[in-house]
Amino acid sequence: PEPELASIVLDRRDNKVVANSAETRPTDDEYRRYLWLLRTLQAHEFASAPEGFPFQLVDLTVNSLLLASTESL
Repeated sequence: PEPELASIVLDRRDNKVVANSAETRPTDDEYRRYLWLLRTLQAHEFASAPEGFPFQLVDLTVNSLLLASTESL
């Protein structure tokens, strides 16, 4: 079961320690989205992206090889 975005409770420490962190840190809504992505992938045991997953994943190795081969042409 995938987590509901609104049900994610935050206990953020990052924005309590650093002065003016609101300017440089993600908002609570953004943070909830990051955690939703993480928990959704955890629920699917980090296999491949679930059907209809709203976030694209790219394999870093394949992407790096593609970049290196393209630059060498």
